[in-house]
Amino acid sequence: MKESFLIISLLINSFILMAQDEAMIDIDKETYEERNTEHLEEGWSVEGNIFPVVGQTAFNDNWIGRQPVDMTVGLTVSSAINYKKEKVIIDNEVAAGYGIGATRLTDNDRSIRKISDHFEVNSILGSKIRRSQLYYSLALNFKTQFNRGYQYKEDELGNEIKTERTHFFSPADIKLGPGILYKKEEHFFVNVSPVAGRVTLVDRTFTEVDPLDEEALEHYENHRYYGVEANKSSLWEFGTAIRTFLKFDIVKNLSFSNSLELYSNYLEAPQNVDLDYTANLSLVVGKYLSTRVVFRMVYDDDAVGNLQIKEAFGIGANYQF
Repeated sequence: MKESFLIISLLINSFILMAQDEAMIDIDKETYEERNTEHLEEGWSVEGNIFPVVGQTAFNDNWIGRQPVDMTVGLTVSSAINYKKEKVIIDNEVAAGYGIGATRLTDNDRSIRKISDHFEVNSILGSKIRRSQLYYSLALNFKTQFNRGYQYKEDELGNEIKTERTHFFSPADIKLGPGILYKKEEHFFVNVSPVAGRVTLVDRTFTEVDPLDEEALEHYENHRYYGVEANKSSLWEFGTAIRTFLKFDIVKNLSFSNSLELYSNYLEAPQNVDLDYTANLSLVVGKYLSTRVVFRMVYDDDAVGNLQIKEAFGIGANYQF
């Protein structure tokens, strides 16, 4: 966990320093109001992106459901549905993706397996605090996956053993809480919810244990399914949730984005901060072709208890609407 805390500290400090640099710019009230509104026209706005991609993906040993693959094919879809009216803003983001890869079992045998699968919704309701870039906020985050995920092992004879690990809505992670939002234009914001509730929902078949079998109960307690107790279907938490996003252009047609989510559970081991960080480097070539390099780092004390790392490189068609 020392490495995790060091990484978290560096990421948070980078966001804080950038926010401080922006805050040091001295502008009068009239210019301030113009800057706050020039990028946010009143009413509803909708934009999105569809990205079919071919590439390669690599995982570290701790990644849940990791697969050694030679080539991957996938599709990601993202959409932003936003609303602004005087002091009120509603920001909605939907992101979904699914990918498969060719896994080499032997020199002459390959298998097609799922290597990415996610569905996520983020929504923030904000009310501006006087003449500032701060908002009272209510933030919602929802995450799950579409399809079954498996853990692959081999028995003593080398035969493959496939064990179902996840499926739709198991797990499903939901966070909701009031807080304060700092929003700098459309491409930089920080939302802090110091009293955020969180629930992890799972299929009870993954937690089912004979209550009379003490050995089985002890084994399950040491290997809980996403932190959920034996024969239960949910895990409830209460703590602080932080979500940040920053995107900027390095040069024309080359952009870099960062998103960071942190959660600390007051009720149990608050020092074990859950982390979800994604860095995305995107190069647009022509009107429809795009290249992306994605780095993702996840720490969830209830799921694995170790740092999970994923790296992906892909080339595909980029359609915006």
